[in-house]
Amino acid sequence: MTALSEGRPRMAFRVGITGAVALSADASRELALQVEAVLRAIQSKMRAIATDPEQAGLYEADTLPLLRALSPLAEGADRLLGHAALQLADQSELSGCSTQLEVVLPFVQPVYEARLSSGTDDERANSIAEFRRLLARADGRVVELDGADESHEARAGSYEAVGRFIVRNSDLIIAIWDESVAPKGRGGTSDTIRYSLRAGVPVLWLHASGERPARWLEDMLDLELGRAAAGDADVSLATYVTTTLKPAVPESEDTVLAGWLRHILNRETDPLRVYLAEDRRPPRQVWMLHAWLLTKLRRAGLRSIRRKTGPDPGRPGAATERKKGPAYALAAVTGGVAAPFRRMVRRKASSQPAALSSYYQHRYRTSYLLVLTAGALALIAAATGLAFAKLEDIASYCEAGALAVVAATVAVNWLEKWHERYVSYRILGELLRILPFLSDMGWALPGGRVGSLARNTARGWVAWEFAAIVRAAPGCVHNIDTEQMSRIKQAMVAEVIEGQLQFHERRKDECRGAAVILGRWGRNTFLATLACVAGKLLIQNDVIAVDHEAILPWFSLVGVILPALAAAFFGMRAYEEFEDLAEQSELMCRQLKTARHRIERIPVSEPLSSHLLGIEFAEVASIMLSDVAGWAQLFRLKAIEA
Repeated sequence: MTALSEGRPRMAFRVGITGAVALSADASRELALQVEAVLRAIQSKMRAIATDPEQAGLYEADTLPLLRALSPLAEGADRLLGHAALQLADQSELSGCSTQLEVVLPFVQPVYEARLSSGTDDERANSIAEFRRLLARADGRVVELDGADESHEARAGSYEAVGRFIVRNSDLIIAIWDESVAPKGRGGTSDTIRYSLRAGVPVLWLHASGERPARWLEDMLDLELGRAAAGDADVSLATYVTTTLKPAVPESEDTVLAGWLRHILNRETDPLRVYLAEDRRPPRQVWMLHAWLLTKLRRAGLRSIRRKTGPDPGRPGAATERKKGPAYALAAVTGGVAAPFRRMVRRKASSQPAALSSYYQHRYRTSYLLVLTAGALALIAAATGLAFAKLEDIASYCEAGALAVVAATVAVNWLEKWHERYVSYRILGELLRILPFLSDMGWALPGGRVGSLARNTARGWVAWEFAAIVRAAPGCVHNIDTEQMSRIKQAMVAEVIEGQLQFHERRKDECRGAAVILGRWGRNTFLATLACVAGKLLIQNDVIAVDHEAILPWFSLVGVILPALAAAFFGMRAYEEFEDLAEQSELMCRQLKTARHRIERIPVSEPLSSHLLGIEFAEVASIMLSDVAGWAQLFRLKAIEA
């Protein structure tokens, strides 16, 4: 599985190629110079950014920026990029930027070599020899897709898959194209250009004649309406490389007072730099009140649900649960696969962002419980002082202490941004968890879905950091054959879909159960309040003959404590969004089961099954990202406030 950097990634930029196979000798010489000039321009911007003091600390130190060139090494345009990349690779020490060639083939090498040239025997031999020399310089960075050459249609589909593979794994596509030549259809240059623009990857268009200035294509309108600007492609390229490799300056969302306090306390305000400066090994967790309480609530809720409905007959082990009773059923649910909070405490997090998210989740959620508890205690202390004059001084100190705890908790959470860190790190952790499975097939997460998770300015750094990690990650370097696809398919179903199904089935029951328990406690406390008020009225009207001075203060105190507890129970239920999370999990279960069925139907022995599998798993990734986006929206405004 692809290894991913989770801290400071290496600065990297990826360039793919598509273009004509048949080029005249004069055009080839001119285009070779143009392609090399493009790569050198990119290198120049990368060096400038790498040496910019303002960008210090954002990328891995003591490593040269990396320019990655992706090419199928067919005759013509593909080899122009290969030669230019290797020429720059030989000059890495002088240029201050590393360059490497990565090769993507539509099918296995012997079959591909047979299709490299249609000329004479000598021309074919020379073409194959040149191909092998370039391939050897790729140092094993070669992917053979599971395409087929059995028919024209199969061959076109295989070439199309190569073009899409390169687009998905590139930040820029160089297209050597003559628009006056009739398009070849699937897998042709025109088809790849359109796919790239629809995918949001810009295209630098070099005319196949070598006699026209380069044109910059940003989107489909540039192509369809003929708006591709001539003469300013160099400026557009430089701007694009800069905006890709440099994170946007975050807009401060702090008030004047907050900004002043952060300045006085020397607190970093850039969330990206805050993340990069985080301890790679968070200390042992001590803020565990929320985790402990929620575990108890969810277990009690599950016990309540199992008593009413019995074990789910469709779930493994249900027959055994019926024999051994509800206690065994509860142990099976919360023991075999640990409850979310227990799992988060005892299980090693799947990634560094996930570990940091867990760390700040405990701090943030425990802090809001402290606020609720301290607020209730302040109210109880105030009521005690009013009910018992002798305790007024002590009650006042207790009230002041409780309010001080509220103020301190809110201030620390506000300054340290525990809530925002918790949400942002969770999103980044989920993105990195999904990515390796897609990367093994040369696929990537949909860019629009990633961007939608970081719509607000405070979270924009997440999309940038994720993109930087993807650019620096090693490409897919194994042959995508039947055995490999079978392994990937099994891992997708077992490690991703089944794991998500277990989690959401568990979360659905736990959240509904916890909502039931908190609702029951709130209702019972409210009914007790009514009983207390009724008793107080009976005593005041002498219906019950007791000592008023001795009894009524206690009724007054209880009459304040019980409503405070009822409000706390209902407030916790509303704050945790148990019902919404349960509905979200139920929807996720339906979507994941459908996706699992579709993936299981894909025969890995068929040509280009990797393409079908990639499409389906990209859909699974979108489903999972929708879940994360929905979760983030639920907790977007859940910061601690007094």
